[in-house]
Amino acid sequence: MSFLKFTKYSFHLLFYILSCLCPLCNAAQDINKFIQDTCPPCVYLLDTGVPFADKIPPKSLIEKKEWSLIPEGITDYAFQGDAVILNDKIAVVLRKHSNEADVYSLTNDGAVQRANLLPSGVENEIPISLSSIKIVENELSAVRLDAAYQTKNDTMQIGIRITTGSVTMEVYSGVGTKAIQLQTKSQYAVIPDFFADDMIFSEESFQEDTIELPTDNYFLHAVEGGNALIACVWESNLQNASLLLSNENSNKIISGSKIECILEKKIWISMLEYPGIWICGLPNEIKKWTPPFPAMWRANRLISDGDTQSCQHSEISLVNNDDHYFIYPIDRDRSTPLSVYCPIDILRNTLGVGPCQYILDRENLGSGAHPTPNDVTEWIVNLFHRKREKRYKEQIVERLKEMTLLIDETQSRIQQYLNYTENVRDYLDSLSFDNNRENELKKSLDNIVDTMKTVIDRNNSNVPALESINRMGNEIVSLIGENNAEEKCKTICDKIRAIGASQNYTVSKCRMASRWLLKRVKMYASNNTAWKNHFDWIRTNTKAILNVD
Repeated sequence: MSFLKFTKYSFHLLFYILSCLCPLCNAAQDINKFIQDTCPPCVYLLDTGVPFADKIPPKSLIEKKEWSLIPEGITDYAFQGDAVILNDKIAVVLRKHSNEADVYSLTNDGAVQRANLLPSGVENEIPISLSSIKIVENELSAVRLDAAYQTKNDTMQIGIRITTGSVTMEVYSGVGTKAIQLQTKSQYAVIPDFFADDMIFSEESFQEDTIELPTDNYFLHAVEGGNALIACVWESNLQNASLLLSNENSNKIISGSKIECILEKKIWISMLEYPGIWICGLPNEIKKWTPPFPAMWRANRLISDGDTQSCQHSEISLVNNDDHYFIYPIDRDRSTPLSVYCPIDILRNTLGVGPCQYILDRENLGSGAHPTPNDVTEWIVNLFHRKREKRYKEQIVERLKEMTLLIDETQSRIQQYLNYTENVRDYLDSLSFDNNRENELKKSLDNIVDTMKTVIDRNNSNVPALESINRMGNEIVSLIGENNAEEKCKTICDKIRAIGASQNYTVSKCRMASRWLLKRVKMYASNNTAWKNHFDWIRTNTKAILNVD
């Protein structure tokens, strides 16, 4: 037996022996000591022994008094109390006397409840109570529970899974579940746009009680006065998400969100915790603020109706004292602590892609290799810097060719968006209304179309003809083997990289704007039958441009 196999065997044997003893003791110090002595980032399944009548107090979640630990590998088990899954960062509680799952962050200051997870069915039916729990997976590396909730006539099923050291819970939709409601009070909902401008919604954004979010797969809840972000991600761009608003003490608040389900498609809910992980304030407040940890901090000047102007925090220009700025860490840099998670970390850990691949996949652009201008030029400059360009000449020629094809393909895609904006503009111009509310909506739609047209025109003026791009590629190839060619190569590559950045911004902005146009009309048409035909026209044309059914 190899040392590695022996160590793994010994560890599992120790876990089995201790975990078998721990439930018999039913002592909190035994469970906590066992977790601390073995591997705190691992995942553990616990039984509270007696069901809680209400939400588990955070203190009880830390103490685990009179709780039992269910040994690894045991799946045939009947819970006497409530079921708890936890690692060192998050915990999920399925209570016998509840119709929802309680979600906690485990911070240095203790447990903090962040959200409740509530399944819903046809016509937004919510379940009455938990009816059964099945242990599907119970290992140190992962625990999954499948829960069935009783409705008036049937059941709804969801699965919840947590893995070692993760800040993310995986949610699986089962039979009868049409949507997942995440109940959490948040001050803002953020849709990151990694190349263009974010969209940020507050409770003051609209009059409606539900805001359909113009996102394909992800958004963030900004909660707890700046100390936490909750990232929501889902597998299919056929799933839609909505922001839920309600009244509290005569004030409208963001009370949560709803994500549509597709059977067995995953939804990921991630807790991004750090004191001061986001801030929103006026310029005089922002000027005094310093980031609490090193990262790529993104600043958004809030405009209206969810619109923002986005830039890096280092590039922020605080001019208008009436503007609010929302700042958060979009991605890590080399100095970001490993214990801190940023939204792009969650994108990579869930969907398995970075921002560039994400937008290319959504737009059906490029091959699996994604020879983007940024990737190709960085690779070429690095070869010139290390004096290895002659060795890789054939590969340089081939990758430049692939990159040029992608630029051309992307430019064709942008032309499709231009045709779409012109068609929508003609359609909107054919409409006229006497009602102020309808005219207000039409003006909002006009602004969206105008923004798309402006962005596309700017891109088309920045991107040269294909012949010029081919010429730049040939110039790079001609530099191979020349003395002191690195700086010349870098200058050309910077120009090519700027072309790619312009295209990324344009495609990303147009995609978000098209989805937002569709959502705005849909929200209005749901309360105004006269707009149904207009919605049908815009839905048909917008779904066609977005490549969705």
